Amino acid sequence: MIALNYINKSSAAIAAMKDYENMKLIIENTSKEVKDAYDDMFSINSAKLDGLPKAYDPKAGELKIAGCLDRIDLMQERYRQAMEYMAWFEPAWNSLTCEERRILEEFYMQNSQRSGATARLSYDLCYSETHVERLRGKSLRRLTKLLYG
Repeated sequence: MIALNYINKSSAAIAAMKDYENMKLIIENTSKEVKDAYDDMFSINSAKLDGLPKAYDPKAGELKIAGCLDRIDLMQERYRQAMEYMAWFEPAWNSLTCEERRILEEFYMQNSQRSGATARLSYDLCYSETHVERLRGKSLRRLTKLLYG
């Protein structure tokens, strides 16, 4: 894989950290969303009272079922991708120390609010700001190496 030598691995690791919460949310909510889609598939719609004349569509039920099945397929594919992501990301994330995870969470996973992260961490961890920046770089390099080799 020559292409892997040319990607910016540290920015890819940052993007992976930012996706972590979204992937957890997808895994937690997909089963409920699929159940709701199955319920919607067979529910009866009430008539819309908009004053417009109605046209009879003999294939409306088929189109509704096909649309719901497409939606369910999309949700299941998204769930599969989220599970694949977790199987790839979590072992690397869990092999970091608690301090490294805390630093990376503060810089990259807290709603992308990097401003003030150095000051907050230097206060919480009793380190100087330059030491916190050094630890951030070291933690990011370690995570990048664990993810991409």
